[in-house]
Amino acid sequence: MSSFATMAAIRFGYGRRPGETPPDSVDALILQVERGVGETSLFPFEGIAERRRRFAIYRTVEADTRKAREAGTLAMIGESSINPYSTALKNALYRDRHRKVEQAVVSQNGFFERLFRSDAGGHGHGPVVRHDPR
Repeated sequence: MSSFATMAAIRFGYGRRPGETPPDSVDALILQVERGVGETSLFPFEGIAERRRRFAIYRTVEADTRKAREAGTLAMIGESSINPYSTALKNALYRDRHRKVEQAVVSQNGFFERLFRSDAGGHGHGPVVRHDPR
């Protein structure tokens, strides 16, 4: 017969982080949710306020990139043009993906992280997200 912790991990599909002591009751799982709601998110890396501020910067870089493309002045590497707008967005999104996985793996509240904050479909957020306001 499987333990409660093993059955919960299988049923809810959240797994456990390496070395995690398995929860011994439903109350222990619910406690992870209660603690998790109070934690700040590691993503976006720069904090939500800074990410919002950067939207204007991204729009400026996009407009400048469009003008350079139209003028034929984008930097090239071989046959490929360098797109600063795409590079900036990809860097931010990749960094956030890594931070999201890091938080899901190392958090003491794995049940919360994997069910609510980490979206297995890759859409970037679950129903409960608290961001670090730095």
